[in-house]
Formats: sequence, C-alpha cells, structure tokens
Amino acid sequence: MKTLTALFRALRVVLGVFVLLSSTHSVWAQNLIGGETGDPTAILELQSTNKGLLIPRMTIAERSAIANPAPGLMVFNTTLNCLEINLGSSSSPNWMCLLGGGRVSSLVCGSAVNTGTLRGGTAASGTSTTVPYTGGNGGLYRGQSVSSTGVTGLTATLMPGIFAAGSGSLTYTITGTPSDEGTASFALSIGGQSCTLAVAVEPPLGAVAGLDCAGAVITGSLTGNTAASGVSVAVSYTGGNGGTYSGQAIASAGVTGLTATLSDGIFANGGGSLTYTITGTPSGAGTASFALNIGGQSCVLELSVAVPVGAVSGLDCAGASITGSLTANVAASGVSASLSYTGGNGGTHEGQSIASTGVTGLTATLSAGVFVSGSGSLTYAITGTPAAVGTASFALSIGGQSCTLTVTVSPPVGAISSLDCAGASISGTLEAFTAASGVSATVPYTGGN
Repeated sequence: MKTLTALFRALRVVLGVFVLLSSTHSVWAQNLIGGETGDPTAILELQSTNKGLLIPRMTIAERSAIANPAPGLMVFNTTLNCLEINLGSSSSPNWMCLLGGGRVSSLVCGSAVNTGTLRGGTAASGTSTTVPYTGGNGGLYRGQSVSSTGVTGLTATLMPGIFAAGSGSLTYTITGTPSDEGTASFALSIGGQSCTLAVAVEPPLGAVAGLDCAGAVITGSLTGNTAASGVSVAVSYTGGNGGTYSGQAIASAGVTGLTATLSDGIFANGGGSLTYTITGTPSGAGTASFALNIGGQSCVLELSVAVPVGAVSGLDCAGASITGSLTANVAASGVSASLSYTGGNGGTHEGQSIASTGVTGLTATLSAGVFVSGSGSLTYAITGTPAAVGTASFALSIGGQSCTLTVTVSPPVGAISSLDCAGASISGTLEAFTAASGVSATVPYTGGN
C-alpha cells in the first residue's frame, strides 16, 4: 500500500509540471489548456470533452536509452503496454508500471501453498494461500475478493500490489466460515491469467455436549493380576457435532497396569458412543479409574477389578516347618505346619481341611485367605489325636499345586493309673550274705497308656 501511495503521489506531481508549449492562456498565473477559466489551485489544467492527454510512447529499449531520467519521469511503455514512472534516481532509475499494467505469463494454482487449516462449520482464522506465478512484468495489480464454490462461505482476498519482474507469488487471505467439509474452489483471474485454486476443508473438530462415564456399558470382566482379554467399554455421549476426534490411550489409576484405548473416529451428529478397548494386567483387585477428556467434555470411567482365583506356581511340603509335636494317643495341642509357596497371583483361596493317612486321627486345617503376589507361606493347624506312633500324611492340593505334608508322631511318655506292689509275684529266693541269682519280682499295674 505504501508503494501504491507513492506512485499516485508521483503521478500527481508529474502531471502538475506539464506545460503546453503552444496555445496556452494564463489564468491567475496558472496554465490552462482547452478552456477560458481555470481552477486557481492547479498549476496546469487540461479541459476537453473529446481529447485526452498523450504522453511520450516508447519501447523498453527506447525508455532505457533516456540518459539520467529524472525521478518521477513518466512514459507509456509500448512493450509492456503500461504507463511507467521512474521511482528511482537519475543515476539509478527504477521504472514501475502504474495500476492496471501488471501482467504475468502463468498463474500456477496447482502449486499453491496453504497456511492454516480450514474446517467445516468453523470460522477461518490465520488461513492463507500463496499462489506462485512466472513472467511478472513488474506492474501493479488491483486487489480482489473471490468467493468460493463447492464448499461455500469462504472468500479469498488479495491486497493490491506489484508483480515482481519474473517469478513471484500472490498471497490470498482466506476468511469466512466454510459450509461443509470438502474442497473450496476459487476462480482466480489476474495479470491476464486465470486458474482455479482448490483448498481442502477438513471435517470440523469433534465436540460433544455430554459424556456419560457413569452409564458406560462394559463387555468382559477384569481380574486382578490377570491380563485383560476381550474387555471393552462403550461410553455414550450427547450433542455430537459430526466432527473428527483423535484416538487416545488413558492409563488407569487406583488399580494400575491397565490402558483404555480409543481409535481415531468421527462423532455422530447428536447422540452416539465411544468404544474403549481395555488392555494390560491390573495390579490387584479394586477399582481402576480412567480420566477421559474428549470432545470438550471430561468424566472419570471406573471399572471394577475382581479378586483373582488363587494360584501358585510351586508348593513346598518337604520344607515345611512344624511347630509343636505329636504324640501317639495324645490330643494334639498347639501343633501347626507352615509350608512355603512361590508364584502367588494375589488371588483368594477358600481354605481346606485334610484328614491324615498313615497315622490316622489327625486333621490339617487351613483358613481361607489370599495368596500374596510372588512368594509366601500357608499355615495349617494340626488337630485331633494320633492313633499310633509313626508318620501322619496329609495330601494337600491348593492354588493349582499339590504335595504331601508329613508329620512324625512320637511314642507317648509312659503312664499308669495304679501300681500293685502288694500283689507282686516273686520268682526265686534271696539269702542273706548270698548274691541274688535268678530272682525277680513282677508288679502288676492298671491304666497303662
């Protein structure tokens, strides 16, 4: 715009210094041509209803041959077919075509470079297109505004300017609100050339009015420490605008180790739903929470993670630690066996009661509980009265593993309820001062154990 203003100012100055060399009339010390009364504010005034002003006409070669052309000197360039003015100095002239003289040899819409993105139903902001051209003649061009077709609602606006001498480009600013997605076409015509500028209009950015995590529909189930398989969640929404959304992957909180994944897609117009696939291995039982944020709305999706069925990878009966001791025919008291396991999955077990074999009469009892994740131990309480001396065996089977627990049953400490010395039976005889030989006494008792 500054260049154009300078051109028009120069034009007014040059026209003011034209002085007719013949048939002039002086009016208030001014120069009037073709009339009797002139405007007192004009140094030169031309009046005619059937003639115009004709300034020197010459080719580029002839114009270039002018020695030291004065700044503001004007000629009509017959090669470029435009009115030229020297905007440079006498020693370094810079000839420029005035408005309307700009020409190009080609306008290349197919090589246009777009800045910014257009989306259906969304007002354009910061969007422009640069269209290259070749064969510019250094002339001026008028600005223009071109309405779009195809996808309507847009305008491509070009400010006035000057074509470069040779190759250059024109920048059109795109404004308005595109009516839909697709291709907006602009029929450009400038500098004696025409082409159709095609600009892609993307679908609108997705937006919804409401997102309902609380009403989510869950397919499949989650179990602590067990890899999710075939689990998905459908979260409904309202007020969809038909726009696109980018996929997302949300890590779980609370019970960690899970990810809710949504693929790229398009919101329906109105109501619809989003399907998140749940993958990973939950760290335990409880509630896995996913903070969803999409389409301008947020909510927290909560999924229950069940306690897993208990399992272990190894059960060590041979290394069991026995607390207390067992005595034949004596009721067990304070006796227990602790055996270790490996590869626990954090799942529950229901406990069990196992009767002894070998030495019968005993029971090994385990209370219900939870396997730790990894290594741990199980404690069985031993109750009952062992029927004999020997080994009591317990066939354990739990957490998917089996082994035989063995506990030794010792003989009891001897006890009787009565001892009958009076009824003792004597074999042999004893004589004073004579060593006993073959003499014994048998003493009866009752209640032996």
